[in-house]
Amino acid sequence: QDLYGGVGVGGAVYRAGSMARGFEKGYKDYTLERVQDAVKYLEKLIQEDIAKQQTVRERAFVWDLKNKIWKGVGIDNFQQLTSIASDWGVTDKAVIREQAEMAMVEVAKTIAHDGNMTPKSRYSQIRSIYEQFPTLSYRTNEVKEKQQYSTPPPISYMMGTYTNADQVGRVLDPSAGNGSLLITAQRGAVRANDIDTRRFENLLAQGYRVYKEDSTHGLVRFLDGPVDALHINPPFGGPKEDYNGYPLTGEYVPVAYALESLRDTGKAAIVVGGHIEFKENGQMKGKDLYFFNWLNKHYNLEDVIQIPGDFYKKMGAQYPIKLILVNGRKPVPEGAAPLYNESFEPIETWNDLESRIESLITKPDEKTVLQPKVDAQRGDDTLVGGEPTPEI
Repeated sequence: QDLYGGVGVGGAVYRAGSMARGFEKGYKDYTLERVQDAVKYLEKLIQEDIAKQQTVRERAFVWDLKNKIWKGVGIDNFQQLTSIASDWGVTDKAVIREQAEMAMVEVAKTIAHDGNMTPKSRYSQIRSIYEQFPTLSYRTNEVKEKQQYSTPPPISYMMGTYTNADQVGRVLDPSAGNGSLLITAQRGAVRANDIDTRRFENLLAQGYRVYKEDSTHGLVRFLDGPVDALHINPPFGGPKEDYNGYPLTGEYVPVAYALESLRDTGKAAIVVGGHIEFKENGQMKGKDLYFFNWLNKHYNLEDVIQIPGDFYKKMGAQYPIKLILVNGRKPVPEGAAPLYNESFEPIETWNDLESRIESLITKPDEKTVLQPKVDAQRGDDTLVGGEPTPEI
């Protein structure tokens, strides 16, 4: 109980009034300080009540939007989203953007767990909902600064099918946003993290175990043990750091630290900005070379799928990405960045994404036959941790 026995706003009004009347009549224990304390407490309860009402309005907007999605009601643009939100008293465009994304994520999650559908049908329906959804075009300075562009649900779904997220005991997303990367995971398996207050609250509302930590240098010290699946789409960009002798840059830094949380036989699906560029001799250029030298030495790199920016545009950004798929840690460090081959050419359709990942799906703790092929395509092991060859 609190200072006034846990009373609500009505009780606090009565208490403040009684204090004021007692003070006015000069009663001994009714001091000005106690009157002021009672008024401050009343003001605090009123503000909390207003915040709760706003939370209910925002949640009602999510429910309404989910209902419209299920019914196939067309929503053509962000302006129409704004109109729907205003019916519930939600007018802040930044809030509308976040809650609209939340609605899409929750619908996709329901489809992802529909046991009456085949995996192919689930993917097709999630894709259809995503493609019909209005572009989340409103972007605040905070969204731009923190690179808060969540992964499109169709990509998230295929990432989860690859990592067996629906079958394993612990699934981690260190920069979880509104939970897009977690749609395939069982609720009790999720370990989600986000430093943004609204996104943190949205993750809690989904029943997840949630952390609110800076995940740049990993979350090992906060977690309850190694994870079976890692899904990560860190903010793009960032400074260069030395990681165990490798000069990693930008989003590769939090990715490397996040992989420390992965069980030796666990799987990871990693979204990173930009496409890999290659020299004429087939060697990767720049920061990609350093990262993949490190990654393919310590982990089983199964595939790198380069995805055009068009796939991302509904989330408010149109930037090319690469999806990196990892199947466990190597028992003995060996390997280097793979050289160019045709698989590094960007995919063209959503069906391409599905077929690429379908070919890699195995049971938990099971390996595919692709790793020896990746190792066969790698560059000279002397490149590992060293300097790239000069530009050609």
